[in-house]
Amino acid sequence: YLISRQSGSVGGATVSVITDRLTSFIGMLSVSVIGFALSSSQYPLQLQQGALIGLTLLVAVLIALRHDAFFLRAERFAAWVESRT
Repeated sequence: YLISRQSGSVGGATVSVITDRLTSFIGMLSVSVIGFALSSSQYPLQLQQGALIGLTLLVAVLIALRHDAFFLRAERFAAWVESRT
């Protein structure tokens, strides 16, 4: 984040923060999915499916962050937010 911010890359800084948050959520959901799989207790099927679907979606978003199109959109959005404040 600091390197992107110091170089003036608003899009890079924005994507850096988003990536940090996504990896945190992916870690938490990974632990919950593994916990559901290894637990002898019976959890509601909807809860298990929700955790697995959420994990899949967040991994897909993390992969999408690697593309330049997302950087451009993030930079536009960050510039728009800065102009509004």
